[in-house]
Amino acid sequence: MSKSNQILFDILKLHVQQPLDEFIDTAEKEKEEIERCARYGLDFNLTEIGGKRRRIFFGSLIADDSWHPIGTHAIEAHGLYHTIAFIESNTTQTLTHRETRFVDGDNPTKKKNLRRKAVASIFGEKSNVVFDYFDGNWKDEDEKEKIHGLAFEKAQRHRILKIWKEDGMTEEDIGIISDVDEMFSRDFLLASQTCDIPQFRQGQDCKAPKIVAAARTFESSTNCVKNRLWYHPDAIIGQCIEGIGNSETLHTIPAIREFKDFGCRPKDQGKSLKDYNVAPLNQTNWTQYPLWNAADFRSVEGGDQYKEIGHVSKTHVAFHFHNFFDSAEILRNKYKTYGHPISNADKAPLESFQDGLITAVGCAMNRVVNLTHLNGGKLENMPGRRPILYNNVTYIRARHEEVEKMFKADELKHKVHHTY
Repeated sequence: MSKSNQILFDILKLHVQQPLDEFIDTAEKEKEEIERCARYGLDFNLTEIGGKRRRIFFGSLIADDSWHPIGTHAIEAHGLYHTIAFIESNTTQTLTHRETRFVDGDNPTKKKNLRRKAVASIFGEKSNVVFDYFDGNWKDEDEKEKIHGLAFEKAQRHRILKIWKEDGMTEEDIGIISDVDEMFSRDFLLASQTCDIPQFRQGQDCKAPKIVAAARTFESSTNCVKNRLWYHPDAIIGQCIEGIGNSETLHTIPAIREFKDFGCRPKDQGKSLKDYNVAPLNQTNWTQYPLWNAADFRSVEGGDQYKEIGHVSKTHVAFHFHNFFDSAEILRNKYKTYGHPISNADKAPLESFQDGLITAVGCAMNRVVNLTHLNGGKLENMPGRRPILYNNVTYIRARHEEVEKMFKADELKHKVHHTY
């Protein structure tokens, strides 16, 4: 086990958040929530939330994600999620076979069981953590031909809504879908439970119900930060989610989809808000709009992006820990077999894969004194709120040093690197 992972696990063993009361029933609690809501330009309305916190249901795919983003996420959200749904497949988006790490699949092992228990424990005893297995070995050859790449991701995410419903999600609850390396800050999660957020009020028409994160991205290292903000995770109130909201008398017209049930809304047919102004969607007299499925969370336009105010400028409310792998081999395998495959990812320079890796390698190897043109910078210069874990200087330093060594070893092995 690496030094940074050992530090992380030691922190997770000791990490306990103060238990939260479900009800906001004292003047002191109200004052705290009023102050929190103001940080995001929101009001606090005790009547709107019925005097108690909204529940949060979270869902994500999980695969080769390292313990770094999983642990960081667990610390931010500790005890705040009612239900956590993790979906793991035995194939990647290119339908390349992979051995599952958490779900048993066709090969149950003691290690997988221990990993599931570890994940459940670090998110807090109040959270119900559910793992579901997705068999990517399509029996139908026509489906196998069509459903790969990002469509395969959408098929997996569809399982999340089923788990939420089975675990008692209601129209008043919040649903968040993201990758496990994307997360709202703890403070914003708390704000989402109590603040008067327009997208969470009762009586939604569900045309544009999303809360879109303004997320600060860290590239591979705890000390390599992007200036440009990311736009996931995404949150939607239960009344606008398929299987939860009222589809019998209110949202009676279903969305047009690329694939039955799990597909996204096609271009010009609901993917963008402007689609409702042109044919064929403008031929319907809309008062209530289609409910949103799991694919829509990430792929369909419609909502507001929230930021934290009170700094020099408005800043992030979430974090994205991109490419936080423990080896360059796992990183290369991701780019060879997952969402946007690169055929020569096993031997090409890492920096040639995407701009994020230019930032990561340049920062970790200290090759670029001024990272401005790479849209990056150092943690110490980052405006706004830090991840809770990143208050531990020893962990930050250990992870950064390991990433530097990882990239150096990879360049020696492949005898390639970029110069700037």
